[in-house]
Amino acid sequence: LSKAGYLSSGEISFAIYLNETYWGLTKSSEVTISGLEKDAVYSIEADVYINKQIIFRGLKTLAKTTSFRSVRLVGGVETATQISGRVEIFRNNSWYTVCGDNFWDTNDARVVCRQLGYNYAISAPRYSHFGQGSGGILLDYLSCTGNEETLLDCSHRGEGVHGCSHREDAGAVCFKSVELNVEVQVVSSNEAIISWRLPNTHGIDEVKYELRLASLGR
Repeated sequence: LSKAGYLSSGEISFAIYLNETYWGLTKSSEVTISGLEKDAVYSIEADVYINKQIIFRGLKTLAKTTSFRSVRLVGGVETATQISGRVEIFRNNSWYTVCGDNFWDTNDARVVCRQLGYNYAISAPRYSHFGQGSGGILLDYLSCTGNEETLLDCSHRGEGVHGCSHREDAGAVCFKSVELNVEVQVVSSNEAIISWRLPNTHGIDEVKYELRLASLGR
């Protein structure tokens, strides 16, 4: 790969490559790359420079890039199985909030959760439960079935058409199931032990559980 130019001496710079092609140079550690196709796979490399010397190279493979880059949850918490926060949508190079008045419900939140890779919407907090956002409000009067790909695919009155303020920003609490490591140990002709491990989800060590079954095969 041909290396990019540098910013002024002493500053940190990030040279970005998309599928091994130079994309650009930025001072920010967070950039938005638009125009990516949905469900496509991309390799993104970020070379970090200080004083014209490379100090780190990060490489990540991304799939379904458009989906997960177009929505985020802000101001909540994130664990291995749960994420929550204020709903924000990326549109026209800006982040917008969504009106969370009486029209906002778990069907709407379910669409957001699915975009972020979570199976379920536990709840759909209203009225800036996760704090007030800033900037524009993109959607109001939403009516989703829960099966849409994005909130923009749901029924609404139009982008930027709303009757609320940031005091009514919508939120979502999402949950996803995790794969457990299950083992079966046959002890005798009529007894077995089934064990499984609960992954680290709250900063504690992985926990192992056992269940003993008798009368195996009856």
